[in-house]
Amino acid sequence: MSVKWDAEKEEKEALGLLDNWTSIDLEQSIIMLSDMFTMNTPTTEKPTRPVAATTAIRHRAVEFLKTLKDDELDAILMQLVQAYRYENWSNSELKTLLMERASHNQLLASNLMWLLMVEIDNKVNSKILDKYDMF
Repeated sequence: MSVKWDAEKEEKEALGLLDNWTSIDLEQSIIMLSDMFTMNTPTTEKPTRPVAATTAIRHRAVEFLKTLKDDELDAILMQLVQAYRYENWSNSELKTLLMERASHNQLLASNLMWLLMVEIDNKVNSKILDKYDMF
């Protein structure tokens, strides 16, 4: 995705094209949840991309993740837990998805709990530890 997000015309065009995608794949969804499209960054005060664009991109990624089976979701759970640090913490579609799926699958719930514990122990996350407590 090579878009000049600070150019309003390019942002609108990119968001329009996002709706035209027939589907995305797993690799694209993980990229769309990365720090390239962050709602929060532990190191800066504001997101690096416009909020509307970032919200739309992250929403598209989570919509794809909803189509995965529990074992497929479990296989990328570590990346998803790490992606949570870039979410809109007050309204995280990713967190909602993970909690809903974990509530119906004991293995997924256990793996999610342990991965969250690792994130909490990670000193790099010291500025956002309370956000992981929201799980």
